[in-house]
Amino acid sequence: MWRNRLIYLALLAGMIDFFWEYRGWISWYALLITLALPLLSLVWSLFRAGWIRFRMTPARSRCLPNDVNELSLTLATGEKPSLLCGLTTAVRDEMGDTVYLDKLRFSGRPGETSPLPTEHCGVYTCRARRAWTRDLLGLFCIPVKRPGPCTVIVEPRADAPQPTPDLSRFRTMRFRPVPGGGFSEVHEIREYRPGDSLKSVHWKLSAKTDELMVREPQEPIWKSAMLTFALPEKRNEADVRLGELLWMSRSLLEAGAGHSICWHDGTCVRMLSVTGEEEMWNAIHLILRCPVGKKIPARSEWKRPAADWVFHVGGGGEEVPE
Repeated sequence: MWRNRLIYLALLAGMIDFFWEYRGWISWYALLITLALPLLSLVWSLFRAGWIRFRMTPARSRCLPNDVNELSLTLATGEKPSLLCGLTTAVRDEMGDTVYLDKLRFSGRPGETSPLPTEHCGVYTCRARRAWTRDLLGLFCIPVKRPGPCTVIVEPRADAPQPTPDLSRFRTMRFRPVPGGGFSEVHEIREYRPGDSLKSVHWKLSAKTDELMVREPQEPIWKSAMLTFALPEKRNEADVRLGELLWMSRSLLEAGAGHSICWHDGTCVRMLSVTGEEEMWNAIHLILRCPVGKKIPARSEWKRPAADWVFHVGGGGEEVPE
């Protein structure tokens, strides 16, 4: 931009010198046109800039560590910009509390891309700090509306902890009647009670015993399971522990057991119940927003509900209260 300004100033100085040397109508019109050029360029470019809308999107909103991922900057219309456009991006690593800045400039191309940091697990919030375009002559920088923020999540790779815990401890084979009745593969036979549905009567057995007998559906009683997680201070170690947490939670879900994930975010203890994949990822994504480096109290000092089976990810192993 400064080069264009110097060129214009040199042209203006030449027109002024021409006007003083040759005081004719040609020199007067040449000087007038030279003086009006920046204003005409600014007015036309302001009109064009009012229609410019940027779109900032990642190639993938979720990826794994060290995967190639890029942040793409394009016009919302999908057209090639006729003016030089630019944008300063700020990618904030929520877990590492670090900001990565990059300046993108493009003109006559569909868009521009910027590589995203994916070396470690975490949530990366991408924002536009400054968006601009140039006028036709390149003399002025015109601010335009910034695009909305976007988020990229680098998720951990599942990895079994060593030693691998025995996942059969968190459940029991006791059963209880299904509240409200319903279908179940496991039933208990008992005598008919007033209020029982006639659909549950075991007619063959009732004919043999001369008493009304009913099938009562049963459901297994699962012991409560909990995974505790303390975020390490070192980033590389945090990636490993997050992979172990993912493996443990997924293994419990595959075994048909709901559980809870309990962690310390550096300020307080937080806990989330997990009964499916979506809730598991919600808990892990919340942990990925916690900054590393904070001093975490010992797990024995955490105020958390009791559970029948507890596994401490990253140290401490299994805990089976008496």
